[in-house]
Amino acid sequence: MKKLIVKNTQQLKAEEKPQRKPLNAEESREKYMSLVRKGVIQIKLPSSYPPMFHTWETYKDSNSKDVSLLYRKNIAQHLTYLHESVKPIAREFELYYSLFTEGHPSIVGHAFTKKIKILISSPLEKQKEYLTTYHVYIKLRDPNKPNDSKLFLNKTTSMAIMLHELAHLRCYDHSFNFALLLRDIYKSAMKLNLFPNQSEEHMIPSRRTWERVLFEKKGNMTDEELKVVYDEFINSQENNNNQLDDSLIQEDNTSKEKENKMNQENILTCCKNQNQNLTDLLNQENSKMEIEQEINDNNNKVTDEEKQNPSVKLNIGLNSRKTLLTNSQTLLNKSSAQTANKLPLIKNLSQNQNKIAQEQTQLVKNKYSISQQSQRAKLLSTKTNLQKKQLNKSQEKLQKN
Repeated sequence: MKKLIVKNTQQLKAEEKPQRKPLNAEESREKYMSLVRKGVIQIKLPSSYPPMFHTWETYKDSNSKDVSLLYRKNIAQHLTYLHESVKPIAREFELYYSLFTEGHPSIVGHAFTKKIKILISSPLEKQKEYLTTYHVYIKLRDPNKPNDSKLFLNKTTSMAIMLHELAHLRCYDHSFNFALLLRDIYKSAMKLNLFPNQSEEHMIPSRRTWERVLFEKKGNMTDEELKVVYDEFINSQENNNNQLDDSLIQEDNTSKEKENKMNQENILTCCKNQNQNLTDLLNQENSKMEIEQEINDNNNKVTDEEKQNPSVKLNIGLNSRKTLLTNSQTLLNKSSAQTANKLPLIKNLSQNQNKIAQEQTQLVKNKYSISQQSQRAKLLSTKTNLQKKQLNKSQEKLQKN
């Protein structure tokens, strides 16, 4: 006899559904883009999504006060000119961006591109996927004087920056592939006559030598020539980095030598202070011994007759006491001066001790609060367990009845 195999509803549904082949990244992207064009998929854009050709209203001056920006229409016209003139290059090299706006004057750098992920939700297939888009920002104003229209970027500089940012849409770093792509973009830009005023200078020349050469020659370079210039720049940069490393090592060595010298000087000063304290103590003891000897000598000089007279005895005692008082006052003055010098050190020590004590008290309080919380949690857990047990017992009783 064959055994009967009982299947769940989920297993039956799985067998009924046809197995789908996994899609590649390109196929899945094309599929979702077609659904987006048809309006089937809902695209959720971020909340802070500025409009195309966005211009800023205010900026903060040195006193951190809001100042309104002028000539916004001129900047919007300049942005539209850049966008419209670059369209054929973007189609030729398949470089697309979803946003092109003005960069704020306070931002560091004159242009940058952002890679942003947009959530796509499909109500039909109940899938979630992210599409990567690019936002391009170009700063056309002078950061120090943003309302001065004479200091705005001219068309040649803004166009060179725009072409640089277009190349970043494919190559996000400044590698040799980026240089080749920028060279090809410059060639297509010259065909479209995007640099009509070739006499205009670049207001913000690049710190990379190969990029400056590309701008001067407008892309009229072979791969070998560009490779030579690029390698020279990288070698010079590596040499500069090595020189910086050597200078940093030398600075570290000099700083260490200075620290050692300072430590040695501190040790010597401490030894000198200790020697001075010892000498002061010895001098005090010697002065006491001298005073005692003087008193004994004076007592020995006094004759027997003078000793018998009470007035002479009183004078001798008073003189000895005066000498003792004067010597004690001098010693007290010296000790008070020494303590006055040591007062700031004592104050610092007392402050540190108070800080340590406060930290210890805070630790104890934290431990006490943590222990209380743990005890409360244990009590609550025990209460809940007891309640559950009582409920179970009551349910069992009801079932029996």
